[in-house]
Amino acid sequence: MIDFKKEHIEHALRYAKRTNKVFKTFAEELGKPITVYASSVPLQMGEDRICILAGHDNEHIESYYLGNYDLKIKNFLDRNSSIGEIKLDIDGELLDVTRGGTEQGFVYKNEWAFYSHSDEICYIPELGDELYRYQDFLKLCEFEEFAEDVFDAVDWQFPETYWDEMDYDEVFLEKLKKKQEEQKKKIKDRAYEKSL
Repeated sequence: MIDFKKEHIEHALRYAKRTNKVFKTFAEELGKPITVYASSVPLQMGEDRICILAGHDNEHIESYYLGNYDLKIKNFLDRNSSIGEIKLDIDGELLDVTRGGTEQGFVYKNEWAFYSHSDEICYIPELGDELYRYQDFLKLCEFEEFAEDVFDAVDWQFPETYWDEMDYDEVFLEKLKKKQEEQKKKIKDRAYEKSL
């Protein structure tokens, strides 16, 4: 279990305001929602800092973790944001998958692996052994927002099938392209700031 602190919550809130919200989920181990913040993703193990706020919203934080992103934190986030379970060998090859139940089927789905933009498996559909990672969703959908829509929605089917069934109009696509260009500029600016 991670050492969640209750005193000096204002430090964690200040950190969260200066960084980006990665995702929010319900942590079974804590019995409450958590919101994860980081300056950028993907996170580098042992190098990057992470903030996990435990509580229903930023006005009602009960405890927090603020510190380095390490294996203990990664495992906590994996356990508390996954449906089903996978076992990997020492080289990262899939040994076994246990699919968990959703409203419509049985899948393996790991929100942390997806939203942290890691290269880890984040989805295995019900009727197949294809392994999907964040980059697979991004490649399929081209835009991060679409990739998130598809990842959030799939609960038994192949992502390609769900993507083919989605219907976006031209105005929406143009707005999204503009937003994506802005995101690329932000990423470039952050990389430049880190290099200083």
